[in-house]
Amino acid sequence: MRLLQTKVSRFLFVALMVLLVAAIAVWYGRSRYIHPTDWYFWTQDADAGIDIRSPTRRAMIDTDFTPIASWSESRVKLFEDRCDVSRLLATSRASVVTTDAEWRHVTLCNPAALKGEQFEIASGYFRTRVDELYSQMYFEMAWDLSSYIVGALAVWVVLLSGLRIGSWVKAGT
Repeated sequence: MRLLQTKVSRFLFVALMVLLVAAIAVWYGRSRYIHPTDWYFWTQDADAGIDIRSPTRRAMIDTDFTPIASWSESRVKLFEDRCDVSRLLATSRASVVTTDAEWRHVTLCNPAALKGEQFEIASGYFRTRVDELYSQMYFEMAWDLSSYIVGALAVWVVLLSGLRIGSWVKAGT
C-alpha cells in the first residue's frame, strides 16, 4: 500500500490532522453552552396561565437562571423568595413539599406549596423539562463540533485541490 509513502501524501495527512485538531481546539475554546444546572425551576399557583406542553395544560412550573454573586440584588431576592425554604415556611404556607425537588442537579422550588398529586405531576413535568434542556445542550454541542470539523475538511479539500492544480500546471510546462 502506497499510502503516506510520498512527501505530498504525508504532508496532506499531517495537514488533515492539524486542521482537525485545530477545529476541535477552536470549538472547545469558543463554545459556551448554557448548562442545565445554570437554571432553576419553581412551581406556580393555579392562576399562572397556560402551558401547552404541561400535562395539565396549565402553567405548573416556570424557569429562570440561577443567580450568581454579580447579579442585581432584586434578582437574588426573587430567587430567595422562590427557593429559600425557611422563607417559604415563615409565610402563610404551613408546609412545603421538597421531596423529588431535584433532578440531574437542577432544583425545583415549591413556592406554590403544591402537595400530593399536584406536586407529583409538577415534578414529573419538571424532570421532562430538565431532560429537554440536557438534550438541547448536547445537540447544540454536537452540531457546533460537526460544523467546525466540516469546515476543517473543506479547508483540507481546498488545500488538496490547490496541490493537484499546482502539480497539473507544473506537469503541463
